[in-house]
Amino acid sequence: MTAIIGPAAAKSALTALLAQIEAALNAAGPAAYGAAVDKAQQDLETFFKSTSAADITDQTEVAAVRAIDDLAYNMLVKLSLGEMQANIQILLAGADKLKTLAGQLDAQTNTNVASAGSIGLKGVKDAVDQMTAIVDQVKALRAGLKADNPDEKAIADEIGKLADQFKTLKDKVDKIP
Repeated sequence: MTAIIGPAAAKSALTALLAQIEAALNAAGPAAYGAAVDKAQQDLETFFKSTSAADITDQTEVAAVRAIDDLAYNMLVKLSLGEMQANIQILLAGADKLKTLAGQLDAQTNTNVASAGSIGLKGVKDAVDQMTAIVDQVKALRAGLKADNPDEKAIADEIGKLADQFKTLKDKVDKIP
């Protein structure tokens, strides 16, 4: 895989890769399913090793690419643990999360472009505050998910991880004067 530069390219590449993996897993019979999962894991690993921010000094862009990479990595790990249908559901849930993340990224990018040419620390703090508010809303929605449903439990677990990541980020940003 060639280098994937920037969050928009990473989003597009991962979206296409997820569709390709889903088709391969759906088409694989029981005998070939293990090989299809192995290939999917290799493709996801190659993906997150190929991504980078176009501007490594732009922390928002770096964080966006890292979030997409984390999504690909988490899917790679979960694919190794699940069964056929569970794996397909993991990919579908990952694709939905990617769409949500992409929408949030697009909204934040539009806000940043409209407000100023460069992002200063205040911009970073504001962005973290906005994203934390979104994560808090998602956490509130998590309460409606059913723990006895494996798909909903997996989504709830991912929401918890996301909330923890943003709390860590917010704590670090809040320490800066």
